[in-house]
Amino acid sequence: MLPLIRIRVTADRAGTISNVPGFLHDLKQEAVALRARMQRRAILIHLALIGVFGILLPWWKGVDFLDAVMLSAYACLGILFAAPAAAEAFAQSQPKSLNEALARIAMAVIYAEFMTVAILGCGLITVYLKAHFFLAPDLEALAMSAVLGVAASVAMAAIA
Repeated sequence: MLPLIRIRVTADRAGTISNVPGFLHDLKQEAVALRARMQRRAILIHLALIGVFGILLPWWKGVDFLDAVMLSAYACLGILFAAPAAAEAFAQSQPKSLNEALARIAMAVIYAEFMTVAILGCGLITVYLKAHFFLAPDLEALAMSAVLGVAASVAMAAIA
């Protein structure tokens, strides 16, 4: 007969996210740190990315930009931004608590999804300004792709 192994699991409050004010404070500190890490060169690169993928490519594609496959790819662009942002945040110093680590991951995902919305929004506006008529994209596919993009961004940021 196999011996019975008893495992005692204990949890302390410092290791949980139940301390919401502390988490929000860490999130605010990480937002300030992210802004401090952004240099002029990085801002110019971001503006170039928004210009190329948010204006030039949709202008070139025209109404074909509204294809569900193209919009799904754009909705998942956050994956490309979340992992490097999280890796850079964790490269600065070791987090002192779980809340601080979660705040770094959350801020990387927020930043990545902000960039995704900016690029996708600019793309949609560009197509609508060029086409001079309103053709709605497949909103159901776009919503499902957006959820997939956020989940993948969280996963990539947590792995980084």
